[in-house]
Amino acid sequence: MKTLSQFVAKLSQNIQFVAGVAHFFCAAYAVSHSGHYRYYAAGAFVVLGGIKEFYFDARDEVSPPQTFVDNLEDFVGWLLGAAVGLLG
Repeated sequence: MKTLSQFVAKLSQNIQFVAGVAHFFCAAYAVSHSGHYRYYAAGAFVVLGGIKEFYFDARDEVSPPQTFVDNLEDFVGWLLGAAVGLLG
């Protein structure tokens, strides 16, 4: 059985996880600092993040090729980040 430290060390080396976390913090920070326009910013992150992940990344990221699940994980980062940014 793996220890918690081994699990965390392996997870931090997973590029999909790192990308999802980066998307999350980017959206959360930008939305939370958008003042009166935070709902517009959150909506923009969700819509544009979806377009980026499911159209551009699905088409253009070929090394390694992106699967639907990879794109979905990245989009969830944008979505959750926007939602958390609305709370701040």
